[in-house]
Amino acid sequence: MAWQALCDGLAAGCELQTIRLLNCLQPTNVPALAAALAGCQQLKELDVSYNSLGCVQACSSSAIAGGSSSQAEATADTAWSGLIEALQGCVQLQVLSAVRCSLGPNAAAAAAKLLRSKDCGLTQVNLAHCSSMGAVPSHWQAPWLQAALACAASTCPAVS
Repeated sequence: MAWQALCDGLAAGCELQTIRLLNCLQPTNVPALAAALAGCQQLKELDVSYNSLGCVQACSSSAIAGGSSSQAEATADTAWSGLIEALQGCVQLQVLSAVRCSLGPNAAAAAAKLLRSKDCGLTQVNLAHCSSMGAVPSHWQAPWLQAALACAASTCPAVS
């Protein structure tokens, strides 16, 4: 309820330039946030760090609940990719931070697409420690992160 109220406020055409949502997102919250970001035309900085929606959180949550870890991973990856895709409408966005956020293949592909966009205004991308997320094997995650970072280096020269 409170999360939806926040997203409704963002969607109403807010003038925020910086949004920091550290360690507070759940896969079920992300679609509402993604939809709300379309109303944030002045957004210059988004920090969603320490939200491990990907494999580590999904695997441990579904193991506890007795659910399918691959289904939970797919749900989390879809949530991240939807959020990243929504950022294409935030043409003033200059800084994106997702420190210690485990990105799956769809999310990394969405990030690469965002970085390749001719409207990409990003000057800084921070994906630090994304490949060192607990139980996520480096061979599982590294190719997508490497592709996104290689794209960033070739398209947005100022991206670090």
